[in-house]
Amino acid sequence: MKKLSYFLLGIGAFTFVACGGNTESTTTDESVATEEAAPAADETADANTIVIEGNDQMQYNKTEFTVKAGEVTITIKNVGSLPAEAMSHDVVVLKPGTDVKAVGMASVQDGGIEKVGGDLKASIIGYTEMAGPGEEKTATFNLSEPGVYPFFCSFPGHFAAMQGTITVE
Repeated sequence: MKKLSYFLLGIGAFTFVACGGNTESTTTDESVATEEAAPAADETADANTIVIEGNDQMQYNKTEFTVKAGEVTITIKNVGSLPAEAMSHDVVVLKPGTDVKAVGMASVQDGGIEKVGGDLKASIIGYTEMAGPGEEKTATFNLSEPGVYPFFCSFPGHFAAMQGTITVE
């Protein structure tokens, strides 16, 4: 009886892999072609415009960007559907070398990124407003010096998962 169970399990696994394999390969090939074409279009549009999506799983869709020194426009799009009180997102840009955790904790303790004070306030270059579900918020920052600028979401509890970097050349 055990041998029959293992045999049926093996056939089921083989069927799943065999049938699923072709579809997966086709999808991957099409995705690669689409993804390869997209960056060229983005580069020609405006290399210093960044659009980031935040979702209900506390994730940014992109976490690394490279831009030219100068003005950088960032838009946060909240593609989630949870209520704003539970799942809003923003983008806070910090000076290179800043401790994201320290600023994130201060933001929570002080009642918002706009209320952070002291030395930590000086490390904040700027931030977008909070975007609720279906909303977009945009802000422009001057990133004139080459370096790696960290960014994060300051909604309470999000900074640990929602972080990224902007490399300025």
